[in-house]
Amino acid sequence: MYLLTEDKKGRGAAGKKNVLIACESKDKKAGFIIMAVVDSICHFSVDEFVKKHLKRGHKVHSDALPSLNVIDQIQN
Repeated sequence: MYLLTEDKKGRGAAGKKNVLIACESKDKKAGFIIMAVVDSICHFSVDEFVKKHLKRGHKVHSDALPSLNVIDQIQN
């Protein structure tokens, strides 16, 4: 649970940490989950996370955040 003590909410709110998360899909259930706190959600941090935690060729689903576009380049 995260309690926000400032008035600002949403992405970029004071005190929040950036977290990259990968969750294995086992049929219709979640499998292994890995999370990493990063300084920023950028191509560099996503690249490092994917290279460290995902095997080449894994099928990846993500939101449309531009920083995540680097995943296609790494996984193919």
